[in-house]
Amino acid sequence: MRRVGMTLVAVALVAACSGDPAPAPGPPATTPSPTPSATPSPAPKPAPKPQPVVNPLTGLPGVPRHPVLAVKIDDTASGRPQIGLEAADLVYVEQVESGATRLMAVFASRLPGVVGPVRSVRNSDPELLAAYGHPALAYSGGARAPVATLRRSRVADAGAQRFGASYRRLGSRSAPYNLVVNLSRLATAVHGISAPRDIGLRWSHADPRVDGARRVGAVSVTVGRIRLDWRWDAGSRRWQLHNRDGSLRRTASGAVVSTPNLVVPFSKARIDRT
Repeated sequence: MRRVGMTLVAVALVAACSGDPAPAPGPPATTPSPTPSATPSPAPKPAPKPQPVVNPLTGLPGVPRHPVLAVKIDDTASGRPQIGLEAADLVYVEQVESGATRLMAVFASRLPGVVGPVRSVRNSDPELLAAYGHPALAYSGGARAPVATLRRSRVADAGAQRFGASYRRLGSRSAPYNLVVNLSRLATAVHGISAPRDIGLRWSHADPRVDGARRVGAVSVTVGRIRLDWRWDAGSRRWQLHNRDGSLRRTASGAVVSTPNLVVPFSKARIDRT
């Protein structure tokens, strides 16, 4: 900085000694102001992708509009083919006496006019349905202890003894495999039933652990002494139930007994002596 200052002074002295008039002073030098630069706005964060609205009982699109009605259905050769089973949102296979099985079908999306054959209640039914809040159970009857257990629970007693107008017997089948229930009529007769809600099931679109699970194409499980053989059908994207001879199990309407989701719980069974 000192060398630059001295040079400027020497130039001024030379100019004064030459005898020429001093030049008029020019306008003061100005330092150009820096042009302000625009500050870039932060990029907006993408909105979170909305989760699809699904049925809490099936994982399929849409929310059921009906209350939760469960039906106890026969699962023996005499009671097959079952009627209306294809309209259920969820079906449980229960072990009963002698190692046989019964079905507990849960309906909320559709309420068919004919479902059956309707069979008797068991002590385990209210416990199985507790996750649904205050659902209703359609059944044919039962021993005194299981009926009392049901009536002490939060499950509404929608049995044939109390709501006989919603039940009838088919002339094409023999008793006790001919009792059916009209769920549309029953839903209007039983009051205070819970709407469908989350019962703890998780689906692959919302839980990456499910989507990343090991994939299989067939599942065989024995409930009591009954073996159930399920095979995945890629075309329909459903698990299909097969008979022991390899044929497909069907309902009375000809629909294949199938489900988009198959859950196999593991638990100990004990004899109910009540």
